[in-house]
Amino acid sequence: MPIDGIALNTLARMVKRITTAKETGLQESYKLYTRETDSELKGIYGFIMKGYYEWLRFKDLRDCPLTRLDLSTANARWRRVKKELNLNKDYTLYTLRHTLATRLVTLRKFSAHKLMSYLGHTSIQTSLKYVHLNVDDIRDGYGVGIN
Repeated sequence: MPIDGIALNTLARMVKRITTAKETGLQESYKLYTRETDSELKGIYGFIMKGYYEWLRFKDLRDCPLTRLDLSTANARWRRVKKELNLNKDYTLYTLRHTLATRLVTLRKFSAHKLMSYLGHTSIQTSLKYVHLNVDDIRDGYGVGIN
C-alpha cells in the first residue's frame, strides 16, 4: 500500500514534534508556549514544559525510525509487504511508483501539476514518464488534464 499524503503529513508532523522537542529547552519552551498562537506548536511546547520529551535530549535522531527512512529501510519494508501479500518478486518500489502515478491520473483525475507536486518532481515531463495510459484510458478521456 503506498503512503498517501495524509500518512506523509502525519509522519512529517511527528518528526517536527521530535526535532522541536530535541532543540528546545524547558525554559525556552515556557516562553514560546506563552507567545505561540499555532495550536500544534503550543501543544509541543506544553509537552516539553511537562518534561515528556526529556528522554530525547540524549538520543541521536539518526537512530529514530521516523527520521531515518532511507531507501534500504523502505526496500526492506516493501519486501515484507510483498511477502505478506504474496506479490510477484519483480514488483519493486519503482514499479509501485509508476502504478501509483497512473492510478492518480486515471482514478483521481490528478492534473500534471498536482502529480508533479505529489511525486516531488520539478518537471512535468519527468512526472509524465511515470504515467502509462492504455488505449481504453485515452478513449475514456483519462489523461486529458495532463496538458
